[in-house]
Amino acid sequence: MPPVAEYDAALERMRSAGAWFDGAIAISATGVGIELGLFEALREEGAATPDALAAMLGLDPHAVQVWAMTLVHHGLLDPAGVGEVALAAGVELLVCDTRTPLYMAPLFEFHSRFLGRDFAELPRFFREGEPRPPARHGLPLVRNVAAQTAAMQEAFVAAMSSELPEAGEALAAGGLLLDAGCGAGGLGIRLCQQLPAARYLGVDLDELAVAEAKERIAAAGVAERARVEAMALEAVPHGSADAAIFFLSLHEFPPGTRLPSLVAVRQALRPGARLLVLEELYPATPLEALAERSRAAIQFQYEELLWGSHLLTRAGLDSLLREAGFTEIVNRPMLGGNVDLVLARVS
Repeated sequence: MPPVAEYDAALERMRSAGAWFDGAIAISATGVGIELGLFEALREEGAATPDALAAMLGLDPHAVQVWAMTLVHHGLLDPAGVGEVALAAGVELLVCDTRTPLYMAPLFEFHSRFLGRDFAELPRFFREGEPRPPARHGLPLVRNVAAQTAAMQEAFVAAMSSELPEAGEALAAGGLLLDAGCGAGGLGIRLCQQLPAARYLGVDLDELAVAEAKERIAAAGVAERARVEAMALEAVPHGSADAAIFFLSLHEFPPGTRLPSLVAVRQALRPGARLLVLEELYPATPLEALAERSRAAIQFQYEELLWGSHLLTRAGLDSLLREAGFTEIVNRPMLGGNVDLVLARVS
């Protein structure tokens, strides 16, 4: 029999593990409900039995019954009437209403549709160290990431003029923003919509993402001021940009390419212009990993481990920026300290 203290500690860890299993099941069930339209059906009906939901959507009745009971237990659905279920308070905003910053459907989809496949391959990655790029998930992942970051991009652009005058004033006056690792170009669309004189150049090596970005920019009606190209940062003309940004993208650059990429961005900026780096910065030690502010970075790094992503530490990013020739480096924690905005200047 183990010592009492060790036994009690094991029981506590067991309770924690139980919560982890609960979370995994709740994420899966929520993702299924979003993908199959079950939440939308309940939003329209108000309340329904699982059998009625199954008939509406052409689904297996037993599977829908299990889904409903699971999410009643986890608090996303409420009992309503005889054998019926309804959306719990607030759930509509989380999984149905795209207009609210509380909308989490893309994140649930990301975990249930993409990470499940990735996590199954992690043991191989640990043994071989050979990453599998996210491009293998194709256009669905490009669109999912665009949806995940939409609210943050909109809030960021809205705050640019008032809270980031170092870059916002130049862009509001018709300056050019260089977006390094632009993905589907959502930041550029929001920038040009909120700052009518601003110009935007997005650069990314993912041709699928660039094609999607071009379609979105054309559909948004901002193609005269926004463009996206599949090219290396070194190809951007020197001194052409009034501000530059890595919007949650620098960690995706392979470590060996980061310094030359930052140097290329510095050369693309006009003298005195600002670089903005928005990143989740990784704890430097196990002790730092205990801090609550490290939660988002630790989760983010594990999610993208198979892709070959390497998050930077605060000290690592600072050193890299200085080596690339940037000065006046300032760190501004955002979102409760879970995300850092690092500003640097071209001298």
